[in-house]
Amino acid sequence: MEIVERQSKPGKSGIAFINLLKGNVPLWITYWVFGVLVNLFFRLILKVVQYNYASLSMYKVFPSSLLAFSWFQIAYSFFIAIAIWKSAVKYKGKTIWAVLAMIGAIGGFIMASANIIMLVNHDKTSDAALETEVRLVNAGLPVKIDDITELVHMGLINGNITYSYKIISDFPMDIDFLRHNMTAILKKKGCNAKGARLLLDRNRELIHVYKNKLDTVLFEIKISKGDCW
Repeated sequence: MEIVERQSKPGKSGIAFINLLKGNVPLWITYWVFGVLVNLFFRLILKVVQYNYASLSMYKVFPSSLLAFSWFQIAYSFFIAIAIWKSAVKYKGKTIWAVLAMIGAIGGFIMASANIIMLVNHDKTSDAALETEVRLVNAGLPVKIDDITELVHMGLINGNITYSYKIISDFPMDIDFLRHNMTAILKKKGCNAKGARLLLDRNRELIHVYKNKLDTVLFEIKISKGDCW
């Protein structure tokens, strides 16, 4: 009895991927569709993320998801640069279009390499990184934290991160109880959250300021490295 061994073949998406990488896809499709349009789509995603940065940053998976997206974007940049180059080599039309496509591919390769260096050497606790974080968060504020509180502003003062909250509830409440309760919650979050703890370990403070609707300060909660021992 003869046994016939079947070899698995790549699906349509796999074949398209291979053809693209080998330069078998026409240059104009490779460059404009898979190069320009896809990168515009990436930029659109980043714009949406930036616009909703304040609310998205409340999710624990957001930092890792954003990092994964950044690495995927870099990997795709290398892939499409190779695809454009190989497609340009096989291009039978005017030489000028092939040369321009190759220049674009080289530029994409250089930018992707630079992005890797920036990503690897990125210090989340530096003033420059924190200023960017503050700007992105403030662009999406105010954002509601819970039924009684909304975050209205984030700042970087003397190297410390400040969060300004407004009490939006119309119901009377025990301010001392709220301060005691929020102190315990914020200290736990600050000491256990990876990003916040990294800032505390660099001797930065997290300062939470609560105000009423008239913008009068009700109380302030400071969290420092000593609170995490």
